Amino acid sequence: MLKRYTAMILCLMLLCASARAETLVKKWPETGEPFGEDVETMRVIVMGIGAKDSFLIQCGGENMLIDSGTYSAAAKVYERLVALGVDHLDYAVNTHPHDDHIDGFNYLYEKGVKIDKFYTAFPLNYDEHQRRAISTARAHGTEIISIEKDTDLSFGGNRITWFQYPSKDTNHHSLITRVAFGDRAIIMLADVGRAVHDWLAKEHASEIGAEIVKLPHHGIYAPKKVMIQAINPELCIVTNGDNKDSAKTVKNVKSWKLHLLFTTRGDIEMVTDGQTWYARQYDIVKAANVKK
Repeated sequence: MLKRYTAMILCLMLLCASARAETLVKKWPETGEPFGEDVETMRVIVMGIGAKDSFLIQCGGENMLIDSGTYSAAAKVYERLVALGVDHLDYAVNTHPHDDHIDGFNYLYEKGVKIDKFYTAFPLNYDEHQRRAISTARAHGTEIISIEKDTDLSFGGNRITWFQYPSKDTNHHSLITRVAFGDRAIIMLADVGRAVHDWLAKEHASEIGAEIVKLPHHGIYAPKKVMIQAINPELCIVTNGDNKDSAKTVKNVKSWKLHLLFTTRGDIEMVTDGQTWYARQYDIVKAANVKK
């Protein structure tokens, strides 16, 4: 069984290597947008809020926010949404009810951000953070949707696949989200631990491929090589800084010759037409102010 599993991973690596003869994540042009206005694209923005998670996905004229940081960090999330001209979220998704992923939704509601649908991967009464978020969402007329096996999160022409490891540990059970547009994809690994890395590589190796990966638990859980080989990314994102907490992660990723970006250094913006990714890091709010 072990030989068969090893052979499967080796075959997958060879296939991925042949498919990556060309760089698929490119540097953003010095001026302007990478694609013309008539080109359909998907845009992903990783909020530069330090060691908390929040991702805005824009596709087909709709907006999805995956996680929202802590209540205090959400002030920056809100600033960035305003700078981007976003005052309405079609969808909000919470990967797991820890404060650095869910409490910020309460702040966004207080600031008047309208949210149509709120997706949760945990029981509605799971803990105090979950109960508070659900109560606030209901009070603002948001539709609450519990994610189940057949729940489709796709929107605007993208394809969203999600995975959830069966565990009583909140981090390990957090929602893993792969978002694809055309032939390109990003996978966000929430806060899953190293046991989940093995599970993903063994049970879902053919489903998790992506050019961009948000590494698990802010870089604290160093990613296992077998999982990274299955994903076969070009760009790795750490929702943290290059510090002692992420030291092992940074060491591993650099040894694999992959690019790294840290949210402590600014917002990370990526856009794809389904064939190529373009990525940059900058302060969205400052840029918006300069434009004005």
